[in-house]
Amino acid sequence: MLPDWKSALPGLLGACLLTNQGFAGLLPPREHNRLVAEIDRRPMAFFVAKGATNSCGRGCNEWISAVGVFDDGTTQRFRDFIARLNGRNLPIFFHSPGGSVKAAIEVGYMLRDRRMSAGIGRAETKCRVFDKQAACQNLIKAGESIDAKLNTDDAQCHSACVYAFVGASSRLVAAKALLGVHSGRLQKKAPHKASLALLQKVSRRYYLDMGIDPALVDIEIKTPSQRIYILSRSEIAHFGLETRDESYETAWRSSDLVDGKFVVMKSVTIRSSGEPSEYLTYRFQFTCNASIGKPYLVYQRELALHSGRITKKVGVKFGDEDFSFVSRQNDVGVEIGVSNFIGSFTKVAGASAMTLVEKRPVASPNPWPGTFDLASEMKLSTAGLAEGLQELGKHCVPLAPIPASRPAAQRS
Repeated sequence: MLPDWKSALPGLLGACLLTNQGFAGLLPPREHNRLVAEIDRRPMAFFVAKGATNSCGRGCNEWISAVGVFDDGTTQRFRDFIARLNGRNLPIFFHSPGGSVKAAIEVGYMLRDRRMSAGIGRAETKCRVFDKQAACQNLIKAGESIDAKLNTDDAQCHSACVYAFVGASSRLVAAKALLGVHSGRLQKKAPHKASLALLQKVSRRYYLDMGIDPALVDIEIKTPSQRIYILSRSEIAHFGLETRDESYETAWRSSDLVDGKFVVMKSVTIRSSGEPSEYLTYRFQFTCNASIGKPYLVYQRELALHSGRITKKVGVKFGDEDFSFVSRQNDVGVEIGVSNFIGSFTKVAGASAMTLVEKRPVASPNPWPGTFDLASEMKLSTAGLAEGLQELGKHCVPLAPIPASRPAAQRS
């Protein structure tokens, strides 16, 4: 499901390319040309590949192969392909030079709605996917498996492909797979500077939604669109592009988009307990009701597919300032809550840490209605919060002035 700012996407069709782990940094032209020549540049095709036992992970021998360029028709082709799988939730492996940012983001949201897993790899098969070979095309249309070998060496996911890849809930980049970025290219009819600035805002917001550090956009901006910047293993970890750790959090970041809202936002991705475990992203954002000049805190929490949607009660603390929420669930397994707190945002801005609190309903006989026990607490960083709230104050006039930053001794 796309958020309200999806209207910013039409016309911002990026031709973005991504990485390799045998390299790091900006590729020299010769290596750039070699890698690009190895990727098929026809419109993206999807098919089910089948390999040996554990070929695509523990207990996995079937996966979705996504190969080619993201174009205007990719979103619908992927939607139709998913429908033919009859509920099977297979991992997806990309091998793509990029293409349309709009299509890649739309595919990314479909991956996240289904809590899918993703990797970077190419399926080696005798089936000529792009050559309209009758037997091969019949298997693809029927959603049947095609015998293949998954190869992650020099498999590539560049530019727009990265946006689709990070939409997956669980993400792994094999040691020799390539993940690369560069600045986007726009349609010639689009006003270049204004449209490029909007594309960068959309990119930062999308990365935050997916639990990725939006500072990744800074590397994209610095890399010419005709070149590829290959992300190193440390950069992949730093930006949260893989989900190997128990949790990952971004700093607080400011965001304003065409929906007219200014927000100060943070994402936290946490591996759930139980089997199978899932990576779930929490999003917190301070925003302002401009009509009454009051700020409020909103959160979104992805719900585990295997939980039966029995969720715990969520709250947050900033020092001794508590936020509780009135929440509801939407149709793609996301819980949305709005705080009923009116307190001191100066204290919030000065807090040295944020605490995520989750409580579970009391399970004892005849519990008091609405009674909850503490399930867990998690300390999170407030880096960037004071600066963000100061900027929010400019968009929410009745707010009291907020310090630009905390004393150094209080910073986390």
